[in-house]
Amino acid sequence: MARWLAAGYLKELTPEEAADVRCVVGAFVTHSAGKPCLVVDYRHPNAFMERRRFKYETLWKLAPGLRSCDHMVSWDVKDAYHHLRLREADQTYLAFTLFGRVFVPVSMPFGLAVAPYTWTKVCRPVVGRLREMGFVFKAYVDDFGGRPPVRDTGQPASKADARRGWRTVADLMASLGLTVHLHKAEREKTMEQPLLGHVVDTRLGVFLLQPQRVMKIETMAAALLRYAAKHRRWMRLGTLRSLCGTAISTTLSVPQARCRTQSLFAAMRPPLRHGGGTPGRRDLRLGHQALADLKWWSGLSTHALIGGALWPPDQDAVIFTDASMTGWGAAWNGTVPARGSHAPARRHLHINFHKLVAVRLALLSLVDYFRPAGTVIRLMMDSLVCVHVVNNGTSRLVAMMAELRRLQRVCARFGVQVRASHLLSAVNHVADKLSRSRDSTDWSLSDTAFRRLENKYGPHTVDLFAMSTNHKCGRCYSATADPGTAGVDAMQQSWRGENCWCNPPFQLLAPVVDKIVRQRSTAPLIAPVWQSQAWWHRALQECTAYEVLPAAEGVFTHGARDTPARATTWAVAALRFEAPAAFPLSCAGIGCVTA
Repeated sequence: MARWLAAGYLKELTPEEAADVRCVVGAFVTHSAGKPCLVVDYRHPNAFMERRRFKYETLWKLAPGLRSCDHMVSWDVKDAYHHLRLREADQTYLAFTLFGRVFVPVSMPFGLAVAPYTWTKVCRPVVGRLREMGFVFKAYVDDFGGRPPVRDTGQPASKADARRGWRTVADLMASLGLTVHLHKAEREKTMEQPLLGHVVDTRLGVFLLQPQRVMKIETMAAALLRYAAKHRRWMRLGTLRSLCGTAISTTLSVPQARCRTQSLFAAMRPPLRHGGGTPGRRDLRLGHQALADLKWWSGLSTHALIGGALWPPDQDAVIFTDASMTGWGAAWNGTVPARGSHAPARRHLHINFHKLVAVRLALLSLVDYFRPAGTVIRLMMDSLVCVHVVNNGTSRLVAMMAELRRLQRVCARFGVQVRASHLLSAVNHVADKLSRSRDSTDWSLSDTAFRRLENKYGPHTVDLFAMSTNHKCGRCYSATADPGTAGVDAMQQSWRGENCWCNPPFQLLAPVVDKIVRQRSTAPLIAPVWQSQAWWHRALQECTAYEVLPAAEGVFTHGARDTPARATTWAVAALRFEAPAAFPLSCAGIGCVTA
């Protein structure tokens, strides 16, 4: 206060002058960052001022102009707002009282709604001049920082460039009558530049969170966890709100920030909607997911996903995904297909949920194509909602958030990164066709018949013709890539050493019988009794056992339905093929114990 009065930023009024002011507001002193800070309550004058909206410059827009291993500079204008003088007629509307004394601001005070807009517009010519000189930087109110001009075009800015750039800035500011904070300016260790609460590291190419901010968030989250444990998960709205505001501001350096705060915001939504919460100190009750997210924030420094990419990584592959109300489809680089059907109990869910599920199932199905950790996959989908959910890591819908967390766990397990882009439905025809195709040959035998044959000939080690939604054994081969499948296209796999469960599409019966005979495989073959077919007589000659299933057991269910089809008019048989002793069965999948 004494310095401001001496510099002419404030003027103290006499009792006679104070009687003529039009508005007097209160002020108080608080401590911020370990030092006293004056806070003037200008809410009443702000209510009568026009709100001038404008966009602040952000670090995200600074990143494309930087280069690897750039040395950067930063500077802060001292007493920025106080360089803007107020009209004398306006000063009487902004008087405030402190310790029984009345003051009026002579220059633009902090806390006024129009102050950031006015200062930013006044600085535009200065910002434009610096950019003409070759500076690449962000200007956030009175805080500036970025890349200085370089002498060697195409090369990263050196430490000499940074020092020379800082001197240029200091000289320009001095010529304009502005003072640069020397203790806030950065001229050393300039490849790791602290800016707006983050650290821009051009050597590693990431945004990092400042250590003091990490410690602050961990301390706040740990305190909330202790309070919740003591009060049976009840939480005060104000303290949780403070943590959420601090946590969400780390999004640039903590990629999972939005996802890990969504459950906390959801917990606050009902109390805020109803104007508060339970009377007293217990405002809201946290769910189990919110507690899990709080625990995650309390260990923020231990997580490997801290650090957002400074520059978008190059994509290694593209996956096209789509879903319909009955199934999903995907294509790796537009060539390798993957498809499946939804469980009947989930088909009533919204189409956007199915499209998000399709992304996770596509990654699980095509995992063999991106085994190296660090693979960057571009997802192409025709749902703008899913693109937003994947890229921003949040959704207000509970079901979408639950599926997004599953997707993120899959990405973390395989060490891959995904970025989504929108694609018109008319162009996404490959994945769309896969999601809508209904395989007319996808029939499975009744569980009653399978259990009886399993007890008689089992345990079976692999289901040769199935999908992850209807396989009978622990392992299966599917027609296209599918989550959990042991291989694609059973006809291209070796059946030796397996006790196979063989319920093939009827049009493949001839090649299936031929493969069983040639490879001397062990399997029960489920087939209709079609005595006029050539494969039937060969199967009868080669099999070791043969039985016609009872009419109640010879019932099939299509993979896209949950109710059995009508009983067939023809009989269904199980033909048992046994491998000779020279071809012993494998223990894989049976759970055998060897000495």
